[in-house]
Amino acid sequence: MAGAPASEGTLAEGTKVGDYVVEAAIAEGGFGAVYRVVHPVIGKSAAIKVLKRELSANPEVVSRFITEARAVNQIRHKNIVDIFAFGTLPDGRHYCVMELLGGPTLDQVIKSRGPLPVAEILPIVRQLARALEAAHAVGITHRDLKPENVIVTYDEDGAATPKLLDFGIAKLRDRPDSIHKTRSGIPMGTPLYMSPEQVQGEPADPRSDIYSLGVLVHEAIVGTPPFDGRSVMEVLAAHMTRQPPRMSSLRSDLPPALDEPVLHMLEKDPARRPQSVMDAVSELYAAAERSGVRVTMTAQERVVAASSSQRNDSGDRGYVTNGDGVRRETLAAATTVAVGTPTYSEGRRARTAYVVLGCMAILGIGAGLVAMVHGPSRAKPSSAATVSDAPPASAAPTEVTSDLPSSRAPVVVVDSASASPHASVKITFEHAPPETEVFLGGKKLGTTDAPIELEKGSGALQITLQKKGFASREVAFVPDADRAIDAKLTRASGPRPRTPNGDLEF
Repeated sequence: MAGAPASEGTLAEGTKVGDYVVEAAIAEGGFGAVYRVVHPVIGKSAAIKVLKRELSANPEVVSRFITEARAVNQIRHKNIVDIFAFGTLPDGRHYCVMELLGGPTLDQVIKSRGPLPVAEILPIVRQLARALEAAHAVGITHRDLKPENVIVTYDEDGAATPKLLDFGIAKLRDRPDSIHKTRSGIPMGTPLYMSPEQVQGEPADPRSDIYSLGVLVHEAIVGTPPFDGRSVMEVLAAHMTRQPPRMSSLRSDLPPALDEPVLHMLEKDPARRPQSVMDAVSELYAAAERSGVRVTMTAQERVVAASSSQRNDSGDRGYVTNGDGVRRETLAAATTVAVGTPTYSEGRRARTAYVVLGCMAILGIGAGLVAMVHGPSRAKPSSAATVSDAPPASAAPTEVTSDLPSSRAPVVVVDSASASPHASVKITFEHAPPETEVFLGGKKLGTTDAPIELEKGSGALQITLQKKGFASREVAFVPDADRAIDAKLTRASGPRPRTPNGDLEF
């Protein structure tokens, strides 16, 4: 029987989308929804990711959507989720058809289990590195590598296979028609995982992915990323100026030898990092083997490990510590490092200091704008194609229902000086419970009881509506005109959990 045509709103079971028929909804976020679908003739299961209609009318958002499909098909690697069709629904919404995966995100695994055993995380990191190596070989830099963008699937023996997702802000070489990638000088990425060069809006090459992989490894082994803070801008400043802590100072059972390869990946200057992602992994494996961790190294990894073993663990990094191996955690100390320590080449040092001072000024006066332009909050199910197939019991994720915005969400930090001081739009709210709070990027804007003014622009924003006793709700829209937003909330079925550690306010 032919399914109903696709229309605005949730796609009902039996809806025909391209060659596929919708079976059920998998996940929904502020920017769209993911559905499990099946090909009615050959029975192939897949997933369809559908953008919201108003975002499908935004050229920059659509550009990122198309970039992801192009990048994945240009790379074609077993550890990257496959996207094999792209189209537009009759109502104008864009969609892509992708591989259907079963398993939690790496972020969910870490939150459920805490720090992971080194012998367990290293094979996952090696597979991710091979996927990145394949991307780099064809001129693609991911630029948004983080645990939330990795789905971990498990075979019948419990062996883990990671799948890398979300090439939406990937940098494609020789693609001048990609809108979002050409806006030089504007940082793009997820604050907790951005490299220093991304923070400064400089061109990102494969060494930027190596830095982000170092952050991911640190978080997987220790349980937290190397840099956190009270605001997005504080975290961005930390990436440029603070030195990361040694993992062994945060996890007592960790061999100190594992610190060095991760610190090497987290060098501020890209020229001082491993110059390929597989070199970085080889150093990790060599350190693990020296520490007595049971690992299997390839011949290539042993060659790289032999050369990397000559590195001096204490010599030339210029770490700023408080005397016991733990770096200082204040912005004041960070500013001193930025001005007085050549963490970049001489030509970049002055710019680093100015950017940090600018970050501090923004923190002080509340200026600037964080525009959420892609991906759901970390509290929502992943926008990737996921189903509820259970992984091994030891890796089963704990469901997280908090909807607070986070520094884990990709952002574009817009220079407030470049925006018109007079252009603004008025946002009003309908059907909201009294005194419902409105947040943007973690900053409270006010309540739904009164209109809220936002800077006018063409970039997509995502606000979060919160009220005690109700389930939080995310709403995405483009602030290009005055508008009324349906702010109806549903009552929560139970007590609201605490905000996850690491969520930031801007």
